[in-house]
Amino acid sequence: MKAITTLLAAAALMAALPVAAEQAPAAPPAKSSGRMVCFTEPVTGSNMRKRICMTEEERDRRRTEDQEALRKFKGASGGRGSAGKDVAMPKP
Repeated sequence: MKAITTLLAAAALMAALPVAAEQAPAAPPAKSSGRMVCFTEPVTGSNMRKRICMTEEERDRRRTEDQEALRKFKGASGGRGSAGKDVAMPKP
């Protein structure tokens, strides 16, 4: 259970970090056949949600980058993280 909580917390932190493309000055959008899609994301530390709009290609690229980052995080922690270790709980 702790491993799942740790993984979800890591995913939430990664989602809260700005993407390098968002920090760059706005360039005119490339002409693509992709249509715009909008969705909402939770904001860390708030009950408010943020509306995000991007093309389908941008959404797919972001999803791929996020999945790769999670794979790297999972690989660096041995697949279980420190929360996955079996620790004997002291008896009361």
